[in-house]
Amino acid sequence: MYVQRFAHGEPAALDEALMHEVLRPYVIAGDRESMLIRAGDGSEADVYADSTGLMINRPQRGGIFAVTAELVDRLGAVLLLPGCPTLLRAEEDRPHLPEELRDDCLVIELTGAAIEAVLDSPHAEAPREPDGPGCAPGPRSDWINPSQG
Repeated sequence: MYVQRFAHGEPAALDEALMHEVLRPYVIAGDRESMLIRAGDGSEADVYADSTGLMINRPQRGGIFAVTAELVDRLGAVLLLPGCPTLLRAEEDRPHLPEELRDDCLVIELTGAAIEAVLDSPHAEAPREPDGPGCAPGPRSDWINPSQG
């Protein structure tokens, strides 16, 4: 998963101080660029961070997705899930995306549960890591917005 900001169709810098403020309570190992985080429920993920974005690798089910949602929201970013629609916090984020990403988006209330619902949608048929989610390409016209039931 990738947390990234865009402005005028181009990648935009993240607020690194804010990013580390959000992550600090969860870091159990590593440094400012490469860390292991653990949520309150014990779920973990590797995080690679710099001013251009965050890569969240091997997320385990649970609180890690709530941490991810908080990062996206507080940083004014979007969530890029390979093989899934780009997840937006608000419709106002869409015009800032690169043109090739604008049509394949979901505007949802970003919560950990909502992210997991997208990953668990009927189109998420790719092989999954034992503890992690997976998405597969598929028709986008029938994606359900998890915040709408």
